Amino acid sequence: MNENFDKTIDSFPKKGNFITNNLLNKPYFLLSSEFTNSAVNENEVFFKSSQSNKSLLLIIGISCLIISLKFKNSLFYYPLLIFIALAMAFNFFYLKNKKVKTIKISDFNIEIENVKYEWSEIYAFGVMVNPNRYLTYYTLIIFSNLKGKKEHNLFSFQSQQDDIIKKMNYFREKYLSKNLT
Repeated sequence: MNENFDKTIDSFPKKGNFITNNLLNKPYFLLSSEFTNSAVNENEVFFKSSQSNKSLLLIIGISCLIISLKFKNSLFYYPLLIFIALAMAFNFFYLKNKKVKTIKISDFNIEIENVKYEWSEIYAFGVMVNPNRYLTYYTLIIFSNLKGKKEHNLFSFQSQQDDIIKKMNYFREKYLSKNLT
């Protein structure tokens, strides 16, 4: 099975230069070893998708307020203000009731959306990076000896993607150092 994983990893496109990756929007794969570690004093770390939603809602609200001030002396000022308030309230309730995705990384396993991977069963992991004109989409790819190749979209964790991989590296190396000695 490990030979199949190695062939699959080798077949993924590698990171090129700035022009091919960012300007031409070519996807590429980064193995976990290409990220640094991020030390943690806890035995487990949680990431929630709602953290990035709150900051997004705040940015949209402030930008809508600034845009509406431009129309202050216009006939459309009050209807625009009411529309923005209703849209923000709807968005707030939608995000509040939206299912929160969680990633839990601990000394013994990683749990992504209620799917557990023990560190002993993980052969390798990395991210497929899909640059876009405005956003970069990350897909976490885990090669598990028991579950095979599994992909998890990290779009909901937009501001925390690199940090998730760094913490995974830290806990995996911590697990390997305990079990190899």
